[in-house]
Amino acid sequence: MEAIKMEAIKINEGVMVFYLEGEEYSITSTALYRGNKAILFDTMDNVENCGQVKRHLQQLGITHFIVVNTHWHWDHVGGNSLYQNCTIIAHSLCKAAMERNKNELAERFPVFLPNLIFDDKIVIYLDQLKIELINTVIHSRDSIIGYIPQLKLLIAGDTLEDPLPFIDEVEDLNDHIHNIGQLKKFDLKCIIPSHGNKRRYCEGGYDKTLVNANYAYLSGIMSRAKNKDFLDDSMKDYYGSLEEMRASYKDIHRANLNLVRKHFGEP
Repeated sequence: MEAIKMEAIKINEGVMVFYLEGEEYSITSTALYRGNKAILFDTMDNVENCGQVKRHLQQLGITHFIVVNTHWHWDHVGGNSLYQNCTIIAHSLCKAAMERNKNELAERFPVFLPNLIFDDKIVIYLDQLKIELINTVIHSRDSIIGYIPQLKLLIAGDTLEDPLPFIDEVEDLNDHIHNIGQLKKFDLKCIIPSHGNKRRYCEGGYDKTLVNANYAYLSGIMSRAKNKDFLDDSMKDYYGSLEEMRASYKDIHRANLNLVRKHFGEP
């Protein structure tokens, strides 16, 4: 598989986003690095693309890696096999889902499972930098976020997305909405979602307006789910400006509406 050209975007000293512009949405990995050590959040969608990430970090002098899989979906674990001799951290449900879907994932890339799992919260360090890995049931039950209190930084995985969240595990949607609300309580200056706008990464990441936007979108969908004309709702019913929204998100929005209507019933 041919790699897509990757861009390395420096958020601040020791924080870098690796950005790929996919056909339907962007894909990223985020690295925290100090000296010759790095913690890499997610390993892209395949070995080729993640290989670009690893080579770039090696050129910066990184020789020791810890990997964090924010959840089990294919566009987050595709390059795990490049880190077989490293610690790969994930939620226990992430490992279980990868095992359960191993054949499907193996059609895309060699599957290498996380080797350090947890259930609620784990704290790791990069020199003196404290990183809290917290299970946060948004998007999927195995999702984890990385919160770095010293930097007031949140590495969000797919718990927050721009321009709108892709609804998965719809049966837990009320929990997703509640837990996004809980993210408002975090002391944050910068949020890095896995899927976002290149311009915003180049400007140093997102602020808490991303939390508010995701909360408003999902809670708005739930409040209108039983409306007779719900399936005709456009994205403009939930967003004031669509200037930077790519066309593929119209399809994602439509899929979200259909999924919510199917699960939560007819009016």
